[in-house]
Amino acid sequence: MKEYGILLFSSTHYAMEAEKFLKEALLPARIISTPEKIKKSCGFSLKYTIEKEEEIIHLLDDKEILYEGVYHASGKGLAIDYRKVG
Repeated sequence: MKEYGILLFSSTHYAMEAEKFLKEALLPARIISTPEKIKKSCGFSLKYTIEKEEEIIHLLDDKEILYEGVYHASGKGLAIDYRKVG
């Protein structure tokens, strides 16, 4: 079973800023469309490895990048479950 983290943002601008700062810090993350199971919108989120979550959250907080929620995703193929963790 594959597990990863997702950060939701209130705007595309915040998602792009977050991705930029994380890449500069060599932390693995990439922009994805927000999964409809989490929020029905045309917004963007960041997908990242859970092992780096604490580091990622700390960096975004330091840079004052606002995010709406933190989720963990797990499953295979189209059978992905999402649970809010922050």
